[in-house]
Amino acid sequence: MAARHVAALTGKTRTHVAAAKPSPAVPAALSHLETLANAGNAKAELLIGLDYLDANGVARNEPRAAQWLARAAAHGEPVAQYRLGTLYQDGRGLRTDPVAAFNWYQAAALQGNRKAMHSLAVAYAEGWGTPKNFSEAARWFERAAQFGFTNSQFNLGVLYERGMGVRQSLLDAYKWYALAAAQGDQESKSRIAALKTQLSPADIAVVEQEVAAFTPETPDMAVNYIPKLSELPSG
Repeated sequence: MAARHVAALTGKTRTHVAAAKPSPAVPAALSHLETLANAGNAKAELLIGLDYLDANGVARNEPRAAQWLARAAAHGEPVAQYRLGTLYQDGRGLRTDPVAAFNWYQAAALQGNRKAMHSLAVAYAEGWGTPKNFSEAARWFERAAQFGFTNSQFNLGVLYERGMGVRQSLLDAYKWYALAAAQGDQESKSRIAALKTQLSPADIAVVEQEVAAFTPETPDMAVNYIPKLSELPSG
């Protein structure tokens, strides 16, 4: 099972790991965000965490990034939950914790974050932070795939081709590979070529009609994208 650029997981409830309180000494460039964050604004907490994580106007500080992202995640901010999951998975700014990563991926996925859906599916497929469960992996890959997430479309194709967690169906495998290939995924193109030797021209024609008619769902901006500073309160 290919992970395909996976990150980290999350759960609906808070993890057992409490966030340390960030240092009050935030650089001047973050003063407005700090004011909002200290008032409990989860979007501001998210942005401060990402600034420290990505060295955006401040020196990179992964432990401090983890602290701010943990605050935002505990306040229910889905992008922060997903990004905190990646930190737990990769051991950046805090110790590696597969279970915490899984819990945070799950939390963000349940709110509709498609990257978290994909990471949650990979965790189920690989048994990372949770027992292996290919049925759950297929369910979450499909949710992300319906949002047009290429890596989930590829992995869903793999599950259908192999009959893992779903009824084996070369037609469904072809469909999801074709959708991923349409977005430029080279490995999916190779799998399509292989499946064409096993399917009839009539079956392929039917599936390609389904592919042509496919319209991805539109992700909820509020739970999938990083807010702009201008979108936060200015007071």
